[in-house]
Amino acid sequence: MRSIGLLCVLAVCPLACSQASDPDAPHHAQDDDDSSAGDNGNMDESGVTCTIDIEMSEAIPTVAIVHGSVTGSGIEAVHFEYGRHSAYPRGIVVPVQDGGTFDFDLIGLKPAAAYLYNLAVRVDGAWYTSDKDSFSTGPVPAHLPRLLRTEYDGDVTPEGYLLTSLLGDPSYAVIFDTDGELVWWKEIVDPPQFTTMRIAHGGKHFYAMEANGIQVLGFDGTEIDQHYLPNIHHDYTVLPDGTIAALAFDVRYPDVLNGEEVFGQQIVEISPEGAASSVWSLWEAEQWQPSAFHENDNGWELGHANIIRYSPDDDAYYVSFLQFGSIWKIDRSSGDVLWKLGGGHTEFHVEGQQAINLFRGGQHGFDILDGGILVFRNGLNSLAANVVECGLDEDDYTVDVEWTYELDPPSAVYVLGDVSRLDDGHTLITWSTAGQVDMVDDTGKLVWSLNSPLGFGIGYTTMVGSFYEDADVR
Repeated sequence: MRSIGLLCVLAVCPLACSQASDPDAPHHAQDDDDSSAGDNGNMDESGVTCTIDIEMSEAIPTVAIVHGSVTGSGIEAVHFEYGRHSAYPRGIVVPVQDGGTFDFDLIGLKPAAAYLYNLAVRVDGAWYTSDKDSFSTGPVPAHLPRLLRTEYDGDVTPEGYLLTSLLGDPSYAVIFDTDGELVWWKEIVDPPQFTTMRIAHGGKHFYAMEANGIQVLGFDGTEIDQHYLPNIHHDYTVLPDGTIAALAFDVRYPDVLNGEEVFGQQIVEISPEGAASSVWSLWEAEQWQPSAFHENDNGWELGHANIIRYSPDDDAYYVSFLQFGSIWKIDRSSGDVLWKLGGGHTEFHVEGQQAINLFRGGQHGFDILDGGILVFRNGLNSLAANVVECGLDEDDYTVDVEWTYELDPPSAVYVLGDVSRLDDGHTLITWSTAGQVDMVDDTGKLVWSLNSPLGFGIGYTTMVGSFYEDADVR
């Protein structure tokens, strides 16, 4: 690791610190042109001592590894404040452990940039801040891209980060900020055809899919654990309790196909302790006839699952089957198929007609909404890729097509594609093979687009507002 080599002591000096006159609004003791302790005195009587040291990760030089300690009586809160200018834009709550030490990895930083920072400590209701210091991030490897951001006229969207993957050889799990800057990357040495990146509930680590399972990665890019699952493909989801549910092939040799090898589909759960078990198989859902199987370059397949989602509200999995042109809702506890949306066996109707062709041209990413579903349609067979929002009545099995949004200029997306509805009503759309991500506001206006250089596709995408518990900057 490359160390910044700094040490900050917030105490009965040697470094000057000040108490803010307003206990709820502490200020920095050292401004850009003032290194004095300020007019309100120092912390000689507080007895609080802070140390802090920052190293930059060798693996990902945009990650700052922060170590330190805070000791003394009456300490109520500790914040880390940082930014690229003296007017700090960010503050986070420091996870102080027993004994007063803290260690955390700071991510989301722009590459090749200088940052100012300080600690803010609340003691007996009053805030104190240390002198400012600085550290610098390293550059992004030259072969990795920055996304070009184009602004449009839609409503402003919150800042955040895009967890996704760059498709190619090699493949990377990556994080972009909404300016299009690459702020985190990890090469997947043994990638599957596609790489999916997720963040753990609670934001302590990442997951990245590889050919034989799922890597558990620390914020600094180090491998914490690895879950072996040799038949994993396409996608997985993380449940609130830390269980991982993954799509995996279930290979069988059905008599109805004269004993030919067929790649069926199953859901495999990996417990927080690492134990893997199959909890549902497509083979058991129906009595399959020869017409249900599809032959491609890799042999015979049943279903071609490509996306899995989980809803904690009804403890159900939702799985997209490209071969069937259908999304299925599956009860997690019983394994029962509750309904099928789209395709030849759908129970749903749209405008009085069976919703067989709802996903004509293929479908991939989708988002479960309150009373509906948002689906990415690939637009294969000379159609244009688009997103469709459908209201669903699960009692009457009716579909109401409420909104569509099309790639401009029109084009099919040949693999992948993703869509999600953000908490503020904006919609994030990933046109994977077009190398483009769009943010659309709740009126349907385009806010911005991020475009990758020629040759880079973009995988399934998740947007995260912050990786930490945010705090007001003092």
